This record gives sequence, structure tokens and C-alpha cells, in this order.
Amino acid sequence: MKKCGFDIKTLKIDDKNYPETLRNIYGPPEVLFYRGEIIERDVNAVAIVGSRRSSAYGIQVAEKMAFELAEKGITIVSGLAQGIDQAAHRGALRAGGRTLAVMGSGFKYIYPSGSEKLI
Repeated sequence: MKKCGFDIKTLKIDDKNYPETLRNIYGPPEVLFYRGEIIERDVNAVAIVGSRRSSAYGIQVAEKMAFELAEKGITIVSGLAQGIDQAAHRGALRAGGRTLAVMGSGFKYIYPSGSEKLI
């Protein structure tokens, strides 16, 4: 594991700390770039992703589902896009849970603007 700029760490696929569940998918990423920590309990994770232009009902359901899963100790994984993704992070954080954000934009420019508070 080595640190890059912006307090970013890297984890290669052959590193013993690389998440086993991720390593076992088809075409796993060779390198993970991350901030924060990857912890053992993250093995119990659920991804919640969806439309950026979701209905109010969709956002309500995603937030409630994430809240209830986080209360049970499940880590929530999602993007940072507006709509369902942000609702999932909000719900988990409101429950005091843990979230992992998969970012398509990298770390230098957090997109969309305003989602910095979710990471």
C-alpha cells in the first residue's frame, strides 16, 4: 500500500488487504485508489445504485433501505450521483452506518458539486 497525493492510498490486486469479494468478480480492477480505510466489516456490503433523475418515491425507498441495512451493520456502497446514489449514502449516514463511494470522477474534482459532505 502506498500513499499518493491528496492522502490517497493505492491497493493492488495481489495485496493481501485487497477485498476478496472484489478480487473474485469478473475483471476486477488491478488497483484501487481510496481515501480512508477499508475494514473487515466491509465484506458485508450492499450496493444501492439507480437513476439520477429518480422519483421522490424512489429516493425515499433508497434512503429507507440504506438506513435499515446500515442499522444492521451492513456497509452501503454507491456512487455519488444525484438521486438514488446520494439517497443511499444519506440513509446509511443518518443511521450511523458506514458507506463506500465509488467515484467515476476521481478525487481531485468531486462530482457532482455538493456531494463532498457524503464522503
